[in-house]
Amino acid sequence: MVVNKQQWANAFATITVTNFSLAGTGQVWQVSAINAVTCLTDIQFTGGVFSYTFPPQSVSLLVLPAAALPPPPQFRAGGVDSPGTFEFWPEGQTGRTCRIESSTDLVNWGSVLTNTLASNSWHVLLPATNTPGSFYRGVWSP
Repeated sequence: MVVNKQQWANAFATITVTNFSLAGTGQVWQVSAINAVTCLTDIQFTGGVFSYTFPPQSVSLLVLPAAALPPPPQFRAGGVDSPGTFEFWPEGQTGRTCRIESSTDLVNWGSVLTNTLASNSWHVLLPATNTPGSFYRGVWSP
């Protein structure tokens, strides 16, 4: 939301956003000095940057599409590495932080390990248990 309080002058702004799509189309809604709400011409943006001129005495709401979330980490199965442990490889994009979580009921999850991928996979060894119903998943951390 942008508020231009200037009585007679336009306000020109170049805006950079994060955690949104890097390119696309956004909507501009505006409340003018006469208290009318109007949907204006859509804005185009690339690289998370756009410029816009806001009229005097206006309140503008910019609606941008959310960034697409990457798919969750994929697990490549291993086997029983040594007595009492099993192995697997979470796979994903280098530089992303992957968190391994476990659950016994598929509702409540707790963190087991966290690692930033130095390559596109990460070798994980966990203790094997005889407990039935131990589940694991990988999620991306911010």
